[in-house]
Amino acid sequence: MADPVAELQSDIWDLTQDFLVHAQYDGTVIGLNPAADTLLGGRLPIAPDDPGATQAALEAMRASGKPIRLSAPVQTADGEQRHISWSVVPHPSGESFFAIGHDTTETVVARKKLREVEERLAQMQQME
Repeated sequence: MADPVAELQSDIWDLTQDFLVHAQYDGTVIGLNPAADTLLGGRLPIAPDDPGATQAALEAMRASGKPIRLSAPVQTADGEQRHISWSVVPHPSGESFFAIGHDTTETVVARKKLREVEERLAQMQQME
C-alpha cells in the first residue's frame, strides 16, 4: 500500500503553481518544483535591480534562525522580470532553506497603474 502522505506531498510538489525551492545560501539549488523550474530555469536568479537586498535578508534569517517574508524581483529563464512574494524558512542544519514563492506581478502592475491614474486625476482636479 502506498503512503498517502507521501503521495499528497508529491502531488503538491508537482501540481502547485506556486514556486517551491530548496537551496543553499550560496545560491546552489537543491530542488525546484516544476512551476519554479519552468519559471526560473533551474537557478535562483536575483534581478539586477536587487543589489544584495535578498542575499542580506537570507543571511539575516540564517543568523536568527527565524522564517522571513520578502518580496523580490526575479529574472526568469527567458529574461522577463517578475515580482515574487516569498515565505522562507531556514533548514535546521543552517546550511540551506526552503522557500515558497507566489507570482504577484499582475498585482504589482495593477497597483502601479492605479497610482498613475490617481496621480492624473489629482492633477486634473488641481487644474479645475
